[in-house]
Amino acid sequence: MKLNEKKINYIIREKNKRRSSTEIASEMKITTRYVNYIYKKYKDNGKYRINNRRKPEEINNDEIETIILFS
Repeated sequence: MKLNEKKINYIIREKNKRRSSTEIASEMKITTRYVNYIYKKYKDNGKYRINNRRKPEEINNDEIETIILFS
């Protein structure tokens, strides 16, 4: 199941309430390990961010020339 921001916030909120990872995982239909991974990242960084794996934008020739000129 793909998790969005709302679902991840729910997992973090439930873990803060001391609910077990097994219960959360079975409810969300994900693995217990993934629940623990999300919560660990949250505890380490203060937040958990979803990576939007978009294709990076290509730089056109005008932008390349501008970068070279100002370097």
